[in-house]
Amino acid sequence: MPTPMNESQQDECHPEAPAWFRWALAQPVEAREIAVAGTVIRYRRWGGAGKPGLLLVHGNGAHSRWWDFIAPWFASTATVAALDLAGMGDSGQRADYTPESYGADIRAVAGDMDAAGPIDLVAHSFGGLVGVVAVRDRPDLFARVMAIDTPYDMRRRGSAPPSFDRNPAKTYYPDFAAARARFRLLPAQDCRHAFILDHVARHSIKRTADGFCWKFEANPWNFPGFDRGFWNMLRATVPILPRPMAFLRGADSALCTSETEDDWRRLRPEAPIVVLPEARHHVWLDQPLELVAALRALRAGWRAPSA
Repeated sequence: MPTPMNESQQDECHPEAPAWFRWALAQPVEAREIAVAGTVIRYRRWGGAGKPGLLLVHGNGAHSRWWDFIAPWFASTATVAALDLAGMGDSGQRADYTPESYGADIRAVAGDMDAAGPIDLVAHSFGGLVGVVAVRDRPDLFARVMAIDTPYDMRRRGSAPPSFDRNPAKTYYPDFAAARARFRLLPAQDCRHAFILDHVARHSIKRTADGFCWKFEANPWNFPGFDRGFWNMLRATVPILPRPMAFLRGADSALCTSETEDDWRRLRPEAPIVVLPEARHHVWLDQPLELVAALRALRAGWRAPSA
């Protein structure tokens, strides 16, 4: 399992961080875990138990701490959780990764977070792909799905997103500062908020016997379960997923463009589509409070099924 970092290094707040960001990081949060098929899945929970549920799922190579400055804005009225998918963040590893195993991670946390009733699922990019699998297999656990910058039809681009290295080499750095200096977003993009990028980067690093490296042990695109058949399954499943869906994207996203909106409309003609101005693929790194407002508006004005 990942070795915990020196907390003073990880939790140091960037000097340019504004009051709203510092407020979010100061809110109470619980660190929790659950075993899924022998693998420890770790997640964070805000807002306590017994409220309507909101489950946040990160993208490929990311982790739950990407949501640290988003989740607290919902905690007064919701039981909010953000998990680390297997092989990412502080969760354990597996010998094999499949859409179903990631779906099981999401379902397990949904069932363990002690929310009241079915849960709203908010998932980014790769998280939105495997989130569909979670809802497909246990729709009773979920109320609605809000997919952020998630392309469900990649035929315009090929069988897998081109932004990720399918055979990444493990790189070790001599110290925390050297690793922090090498942090990059995938797909590559600038980030206008240095304090956000700094927070995400600091929590992306772990110490091992060989040095400092990223909290990312497995690229799912290396595994046979994520071949072209995976995309065929998504195109067949999204239109019939038995829960309401909404789609959000960054107006300047390199991965989800206006053509992606056409795909979404074809797959789910009834689904709301929200485009956030001046945001790229990693939407809430560019427009964090705007994303909070968009999700609040969707959840308030968009009715979930009664059963």
